[in-house]
Amino acid sequence: MRKYRIKVLGLSETRWNGSGLSNLTTGESIIYSGHEDLDHDHTHGLALLLSREASKALLGWEPVSSRLMSARFNAKGRKTTIIQCYAPTNAAPEEEKEEFYNALQSLLEKTPKNDNKLIMGDMNAKVGTNNAGKELYMGKHGTCNEKGDLFADFCAFNDLIIGVTIFPHKTIHKKTWTSPDGKTENQIDHFAISRKWRRSLLDVRVRRGADVASDHHLLIATARIKLKSFKDFSDRPHYKINTQYLKSEEKKVLFNCEVKNKFEVLAGLVTDETLEQHCLTLQEIWKSTCTDVLGRKTKQHKQWLSAETWAKIQERKELKEKINQCQNEEQKAYLRTQYGAVNKSVRKNARDDKKRFLHEMTVDAEKAAEQRDMKRLYDITRTLAGRNTKTNKPVKDKQGKIITSDVGQKDRWAEHFQEILNQHPPESIPDIPPTTEEIDVNTGPPTKGEIIKANKNAKKGKERGPDGIPVEALKADPKISAEMLHPLLCKIWEQEKVPEIWKLGYLIKLPKKVTSLNATTGEESCYCQPSARS
Repeated sequence: MRKYRIKVLGLSETRWNGSGLSNLTTGESIIYSGHEDLDHDHTHGLALLLSREASKALLGWEPVSSRLMSARFNAKGRKTTIIQCYAPTNAAPEEEKEEFYNALQSLLEKTPKNDNKLIMGDMNAKVGTNNAGKELYMGKHGTCNEKGDLFADFCAFNDLIIGVTIFPHKTIHKKTWTSPDGKTENQIDHFAISRKWRRSLLDVRVRRGADVASDHHLLIATARIKLKSFKDFSDRPHYKINTQYLKSEEKKVLFNCEVKNKFEVLAGLVTDETLEQHCLTLQEIWKSTCTDVLGRKTKQHKQWLSAETWAKIQERKELKEKINQCQNEEQKAYLRTQYGAVNKSVRKNARDDKKRFLHEMTVDAEKAAEQRDMKRLYDITRTLAGRNTKTNKPVKDKQGKIITSDVGQKDRWAEHFQEILNQHPPESIPDIPPTTEEIDVNTGPPTKGEIIKANKNAKKGKERGPDGIPVEALKADPKISAEMLHPLLCKIWEQEKVPEIWKLGYLIKLPKKVTSLNATTGEESCYCQPSARS
């Protein structure tokens, strides 16, 4: 998906029962639809795999059945609805085919009228090359003369254009499916778009290099659609630092030495700077040291796959390239036999690697429990349980119907909390006497000892704020951190203003001015509510 820069990837025959939305550990999201009965045979099923950009632009989705689902996206200029399909095969009964197209027609009619409509998936239909009288909804660049009447008539009725027929390509870049015998190739996967938006479709062709051990080739449509995704305006960094290196004493000493040297060079300058400039200077010292000494985390493949398995996967990919380029039928049949054997070996090695990985993790968990290393134990538990895989359970309305739109779900949550949290006022108002004793609160500036204590008590593994500094960097040497932070916090204390560019909420809490209302007299009073100096 990343190799071909795909924003929305449609999957057919996933064989998952039920429906849902899951956020993957790699950052992508997947929405899927299958049989409603979870105990049903694992057949059919389809899904949409969304990139990060498409996930943020998702407005809502609807799981119709194990053969149909739709998703609506927020795009610049026009909302876009994508319908993923998995049609019955030619051998299926006519009643099943008609039922599928009736459901597809019903789903299309429920789509907002002004949306840009895209229909894609395994349609199991061969539309042919003869477009006489059908120029409005299909071109003449099909692959065979056999007709897919139901699909063609559906596109004609709904004013849709069959994308694979309007772009001239080589025959090998049109055929999307290869039969098990390796001799028959057909064009049965399709991409259709509203005729009104025909000019936004730039190209539709097959990419045979994508290898997932399937008898279908990857069909890619390039469309001029700009997804309008959510933007994070907090300037939060989108990368992570290798803070685990600080566990090494050698790295820790090097890191602290680098921070101390950079601070000593700038120590004479920061005292004369403004509050905002002082913050930026300290930020730059820690951030540059984290990047230079620790480095940024890089994305890796599945950590449980061994190098031997990755070599087998690469071998399988090379065999597919040879099959695609081979012209001799006997040689191609021999290569397919080799491909099947290597694919079987890949699957077996992957299963063995995962079992070995799980065994090693459980052994590490036992050792961590014996050594009372709770953090390591919980990290292993989260890894085995899939900590980053968040499955969103469907939100239902009062009648029990699933709400799949983002706006509808928010409205339902607002309605729910409005009913739960809003209670009738008490019949009798309690008489609360005013405070007679004053609390002795230290209102002086924070000391270095308090800053050191706050740093030591800060929890590791917390998400970084907009400043991009991990808490492990501050805890590497609490004394150096206190030396650097003390002048800044004194400035903040004197000005009674925390700069927006760096809020040290976990280091210090200023007393809050609170306005209270006397329920009996109706008079307002102000007092200073002390907060714990953490």
